[in-house]
Amino acid sequence: MASTLAELVARFGGELLGDGGVSIRQVAPLDRAGESEIGFVSQAKYLTQLVDTRAAAVILPLDARDATDLPRILTPNPYLYFARVSALLNPPPRPPVGIHAAATVAPEAFSK
Repeated sequence: MASTLAELVARFGGELLGDGGVSIRQVAPLDRAGESEIGFVSQAKYLTQLVDTRAAAVILPLDARDATDLPRILTPNPYLYFARVSALLNPPPRPPVGIHAAATVAPEAFSK
């Protein structure tokens, strides 16, 4: 599954700076992020990592507006925003629909 930055902002809010058409397929730490991945910074002491990241985009706190030229989403709580994006892009696996061929019902289940 992939979403553009504009779609993420439409869904979760925040302020988009840069190209809203950037497609995001996965979340990743800034030091390992690459093409089609989004990272985040929640504390000012980690802003230095923006220099070397290869992330397609980042999620930043409101006061870090000018910390990078990368496409970015500004939000009051970058950690929460990142968690929401992660849940969207990595939904939990769903069990198969239907009844398994080996499923059985205990006979005493019908004795009421």
